[in-house]
Amino acid sequence: MYIAAVVCSVVLALAAVGSGLPKVQLRGQVWSRLRGRGFSARTVRIVGVVELVIAVLLVAGLLFLPVTIFACVAFGVVLIWAVGQHVTYGDYGNPDSQKEAFIPLGTLGFTVLTLVIVIAASGG
Repeated sequence: MYIAAVVCSVVLALAAVGSGLPKVQLRGQVWSRLRGRGFSARTVRIVGVVELVIAVLLVAGLLFLPVTIFACVAFGVVLIWAVGQHVTYGDYGNPDSQKEAFIPLGTLGFTVLTLVIVIAASGG
């Protein structure tokens, strides 16, 4: 079970880096979309930094699994916020933005799976 926890944590950390890095750099389609929705550069960078910190915690937590549990919960909160934003802007019903809207939803599902596996691996 520990190997599954490691694999899931690393994959989730890569997803967090992939999501956070463009926000910190203020580049790409994500930044353009968030700016168009009224988010400031500061807010977007803060969310990006939080995602990068979560990625570090997911990897560092492999030595102490409760840190990984915290990172999964924190990433889940960020992803729930992202899903809420997509719902607010009607992205799930819009064919032009549907593909991007389902990414945080799928990542949230994988985060929950990782959380369950890490808890099982830690003997909880």
